[in-house]
Amino acid sequence: MMKPEDIQNALEHIGDDLIESADHAKAATVPPKKHAFAKLKWIPIIAAMLVCAILIGVFLQPKQDILSIETPINAAANANPKRTLQILAKYPLAVSYPTHELYKRDETAFKQALSNWETYRNEQKKLFESANLELNSFFNATMQKMLTNSNGENKVYSPINVYLALSMLAEVTDGNSREQILDLLDVDDIEALRTQVSALWLSHYLEDGNSSLVFGNSIWLNENETYVEEAFQRLADDYFASSYEGNPLDEEYVQAFRDWINEQTHGLLKDGVDKLKFSPNMLMAIVSTIYFKAKWSMDFSQFEEDRFQTVNGDVEATFMKKTFNGPFYRGDIFSAVPYHFTQNTGCMWLILPNENTEIDTVLCSAEYQEFMKDPWSKWSIYEISLSLPKFDISCDSDLIPVLESLGITDVFLPGVADFSPSIITERDDYPPYVTKIQHNARVRIDEKGCEGTAYTVIEVVEFGTSIKPPEYEKIVFELDRPFLFVVTSQHNMPLFSGVVNDPTVS
Repeated sequence: MMKPEDIQNALEHIGDDLIESADHAKAATVPPKKHAFAKLKWIPIIAAMLVCAILIGVFLQPKQDILSIETPINAAANANPKRTLQILAKYPLAVSYPTHELYKRDETAFKQALSNWETYRNEQKKLFESANLELNSFFNATMQKMLTNSNGENKVYSPINVYLALSMLAEVTDGNSREQILDLLDVDDIEALRTQVSALWLSHYLEDGNSSLVFGNSIWLNENETYVEEAFQRLADDYFASSYEGNPLDEEYVQAFRDWINEQTHGLLKDGVDKLKFSPNMLMAIVSTIYFKAKWSMDFSQFEEDRFQTVNGDVEATFMKKTFNGPFYRGDIFSAVPYHFTQNTGCMWLILPNENTEIDTVLCSAEYQEFMKDPWSKWSIYEISLSLPKFDISCDSDLIPVLESLGITDVFLPGVADFSPSIITERDDYPPYVTKIQHNARVRIDEKGCEGTAYTVIEVVEFGTSIKPPEYEKIVFELDRPFLFVVTSQHNMPLFSGVVNDPTVS
C-alpha cells in the first residue's frame, strides 16, 4: 500500500528541469479538467511529471502535443488528510476544437490548431480500427434484456458504461467468476480485455470544448481490509480507474464518493446519487461513469405541439421538425433515420417500429440485431421530413437479475465468488461477493442537441452485499408513437439506447 512518506520521498527527487519541461508541454496543450478535490499543494508537481511522461507519445506524434494527462486526487483524502492514497490513474485529454473567435488576428495559428485537432481525431480513428473491437454480442444481449417489457414506461441504458464496469469486475476476480464475465463480454482472456478497454478509452475520449464524451472509473476501498496493490495499479494503467480508501461508515468518505459521481455525471443524476451509500461490510465499490454532450449538425427549423400516442392514450408533446436529404433504412418490421451531431461525433439513430409492431418484437428480432451490427450497410438517400419529440428520460435499474439471466452467477454467491486477485482475506467465514450492481442513466434532447450520462456501481461486501441537392423520393418520418433510439459514437459504438413510450414524462 502506498504510504504518505513514499509520496514525499518521490517528490523530493523531482528535478527543476523536469518541472520546466513539463510546464512547456502543458502550455502547448489544453489544460486538464480540474478535479473537484484537486487542492493539495503537491498536485501540480505530480501532474507535471505525468504530462512530461505522456508526451513521449504512445500512439500519437509527440511534436503535436496531442495528449495530456490528468492526475485525479484522492477524494477521501480531502475529507481526512490522514487517509492514504491507493493508486492514481492517468486520464487522457483531447485537443481543443479551435474557433475563429479564439484566433481572430492569427489565421496561421488557427490553421495549425485545426490541423492538430484533425490529427488527433484521425489518430483516434486509426486506433479504433486497428483494435478490431467486437462488442456487438454484448450490446445486443444486454439491450434486449434492458429495454424489453417496458410496460408503457420510458427506459434508457448505457451499454458501453455497463461494459466498462463489468470489465473492471473481471479484473478483480478470477476462476469461474472471471470466466463468466469474459464470456458475456465476448473476449477470450483478460489480456484481450485489457487491450480492448484501453483502446475504447483512447479512441473515444473527447473533451474539446465543443463536444464531450468522457468516461470515468474509480474504485472505493475499505481502509480496514488488505488489498493486492498490483491489481489496482493494473486498473489505473489499463482501465483508467483511480482507487480511494476510507471507512465505509464515515459520512465524509461516503459524501466524497457521491461527489465524485455527481461531478463525473455533471449533476444530472443527483437525486439518485445522493441516495447512494456503502454497506457497513463493504470491501470494494466499483464505479464507472459516462458523460456525453453534442450539438446537432443541423438546427431544427420548426416546432409544433402535436399528439403522441401512448398505450394509455394520446398526450401533447413538443415536436422538432426538419426537412433534409439523408439516409433512410426501410426494413421488414421497422424503419430508421440517423440524425448527426457536429464535428463527426456520432449520431442518434431513430428507430420506428412499423404500425402494429411492438417494440419488443423489434428488439428481439434478428433484423434489429443485424442492423445494429452495421447500421450503415443498408440504406438509401431520401428527402426526409423528420418530426421528433423533445424528451428527457431517465431510468434506474438493478442489473443483477439481468446479468444472472445472461450467465453471470458466481460473483453473487458468497464462498463461490473469487476475488483472490484483489482482496486479501484469511476469514473463510466472511467471503467477498457482489450484492449490488446499480445502473442509472439519463438522456435528454432539445433543439440544441443531445446530452446523456450514466453510472454503474458494483458493490462487493464480505458475507452478511451543400451544392444544389438532387431531388429524392420524399419520406415523412413522424415519431408520434413509441419508438427506440440509439446514440452512437463517432465509431458507431452504442453509448445510450432507450425506449420513448411517453416523451412528456421525465
